[in-house]
Amino acid sequence: MQMRIQSLKNLEWYTVTQAGQLLNISPSTVRRAINEGKLQAFRDGKIFRVSKEHLNDYIARGCKGELN
Repeated sequence: MQMRIQSLKNLEWYTVTQAGQLLNISPSTVRRAINEGKLQAFRDGKIFRVSKEHLNDYIARGCKGELN
């Protein structure tokens, strides 16, 4: 369990708003993608967090561009 927590801390995380800005889509579209299972996210209390890795996976499956 400790290793899992440490690996999560090493990832770069974005809020729904930040992910939307990076993808040039609205936060509601990001939330919809999460709810439909198209974009993986972690729920931190009331806030969804999306990792850079999952954003790149989402982009690879249908959106343009890549996050550096």
